[in-house]
Amino acid sequence: MSDKVSRRQFAKVAGLSAAGIASPLEIADAKPAAAPRSAGGFPAGFLWGTATSSYQVEGAVEEDGRGASIWDRFVRIPGKIEDGTNGDRAAEHYHRYKDDIALIKELGCKAYRFSVAWPRVFPDGDGKPNPKGLDFYNRLIDELLKNGIDPWLTLYHWDLPQSLQDRFGGWRSTETCKIFGDYAAYVAEHLTDRVKNVFTLNESGRFVYFGYGIGIDAPGLTLPQVDVNQVRHNSALAHGLAVQAVRAHGRRGTRVGPAENIDACIPAIDTPENVRAAEIALRELNAGYLNVIMTGRYTDAFLKYAGRDAPKYTDAN
Repeated sequence: MSDKVSRRQFAKVAGLSAAGIASPLEIADAKPAAAPRSAGGFPAGFLWGTATSSYQVEGAVEEDGRGASIWDRFVRIPGKIEDGTNGDRAAEHYHRYKDDIALIKELGCKAYRFSVAWPRVFPDGDGKPNPKGLDFYNRLIDELLKNGIDPWLTLYHWDLPQSLQDRFGGWRSTETCKIFGDYAAYVAEHLTDRVKNVFTLNESGRFVYFGYGIGIDAPGLTLPQVDVNQVRHNSALAHGLAVQAVRAHGRRGTRVGPAENIDACIPAIDTPENVRAAEIALRELNAGYLNVIMTGRYTDAFLKYAGRDAPKYTDAN
């Protein structure tokens, strides 16, 4: 943080552009009838919140048993980060979370979405868990609740344990998907006594293409399209395994879903034909991920377009 801008000043500026939390979790429960709206124009019960991701804010990358993530290695590849910065220190949220929560409360936000750093809880991705890593999130959640702020938890916001990248090729392998399910089960078992809403993977559409297709995000690979499509399929599989794990090991009533940046389509002219065309485009542009999650299959149009590059899978995965 620059000496010219205090943590408090930055929070106030950020608060001016704060967005409400909306997700597939809420959309699934939505009713077709128009919801009653507040004087400000937002639906009754609309939840205002703020959000972060672990690597962007926590810092403390070598403290209390945290393992390395793919971003720890990626930021040190020459030319990948324009100004050469990294997340070693970041916003020091790991040590200053109480101050940050006080700022969230001062902004008037009633929800905070954060991500659990997978390598902080499981330094190698799997194997023996790190109790000090889990303890941080226990303290964070307790502090949020003490201040009247609802915790929203994301299981994966891109900081894959480097060990899984080295051993299995990261999301190129279904082994990583299975391990993600085990990690999701562990987090759900220990944290959903206080966390009611869990996101599985954040923006698969971003980390798959940018990380494995064009190499501008971690792990920085530029794979052929057939491999990118397989990684995307594996991310959908990982989501499904995590949902099953949260439902099996989490507190009854825990809501779980993806946090996806979908391609949205609207008709330029409001006619039945254009509306229908926009509906089809919306489905097909998201056919490689969300449609698979929601229907259990790829659309015919997606498979035709992918051709020989279509992902390979079985009934099991």
